[in-house]
Amino acid sequence: MPTQSLITFSQPALAYIRKIMAKAEKANAYLRFGLRAGGCAGFKYYMGVEETIGEHDIVIKIEDLTLLIDTQELPMIEGTMVDFEENLNGSGLKMQNPNFGHRCGCGKSVG
Repeated sequence: MPTQSLITFSQPALAYIRKIMAKAEKANAYLRFGLRAGGCAGFKYYMGVEETIGEHDIVIKIEDLTLLIDTQELPMIEGTMVDFEENLNGSGLKMQNPNFGHRCGCGKSVG
């Protein structure tokens, strides 16, 4: 069952993210989730491990993970469903975002 928040993560997505966070080997590891300009549709998703909480960050606890989202990006991200997908083309996180009408085929870019 997915974890509900401003962002929704499936359990397989959370398991994948936990593996990434463990590899970071940082004492205070936070997961930054957001959008950056670029990608084939206009914006691309960004996830990264950070050690500090920024002045404009919203902090969201999802089970044992702490998610950071910049308040300026929240309107574009809120409602996104993050899932983990494995197929013949590989594996990785796939986002479904209700705030954008156009999404590229790879699922990593929206516009």
